[in-house]
Amino acid sequence: MTLLVGILAKDGVVIAADSALTMAQADGKTPTITDSHRKIHVLGEKRYILAGTGEVGLAQRAADRIERAWKGKEFTTSWTHIQVGTQVARWCLQDFQESAASRGGLGALLAFYSSGEPHLVEFAVKDFQPEAKTPGCWYVSMGSGQLLADAYLALIRRTAWNDGQPTLENAILAAWWVMQNAIVASPGFVGEPIDIAVLRKNTKGDPSAYLLTEDDLELHKERASTANSALQGALSLTPSVAAAPMPAPPSK
Repeated sequence: MTLLVGILAKDGVVIAADSALTMAQADGKTPTITDSHRKIHVLGEKRYILAGTGEVGLAQRAADRIERAWKGKEFTTSWTHIQVGTQVARWCLQDFQESAASRGGLGALLAFYSSGEPHLVEFAVKDFQPEAKTPGCWYVSMGSGQLLADAYLALIRRTAWNDGQPTLENAILAAWWVMQNAIVASPGFVGEPIDIAVLRKNTKGDPSAYLLTEDDLELHKERASTANSALQGALSLTPSVAAAPMPAPPSK
């Protein structure tokens, strides 16, 4: 079970993932124990971020195929972001088919730069087909926690993102806040620790992907706590005037 959150910001990409790993019996339907497992991969000399939801083995193979494509110089710099997504889907599906893996076992988020701009592509769980996020729809969640996460993303969209895409710093805060609240509300199989990876341009102007450390996240945790307190205060409504007394019961 997994929860992924991806946000295409004005100046980069944020991908967050929970770390719960659910082990099951051979039928794949009866869970046995849970453990922690990192679901985010930084690839291609820190130029790509991949996060998967579904079968761990397929996610490992997808990450390996992208890494091999980078080292083998199979990527073409002239490709558009749509072409990158299409080619990655082709590579991974071909790899999966070599061992007769059925479709529907893996969904993923991929962050990268193309033509000097950041991009976020979602690969659907049902068929691993790519869908690029755009300035008109720049956020996504995937996995068993999606029903919870989408509600929190919708709340942020209506209250904080009326002007369009957020900055990278605000996207990190939003990703952390959504993940934290979804995990707390989840009935199980989605859990901490929360991993967040960022793709942005470094001081040389080159794409740079990296996982945030606990120290990196400290300020965002404090901001999230402040946001929770403000929301709690707003919902703790106190009447401005005294309430009218309860009416007397009717006489028989």
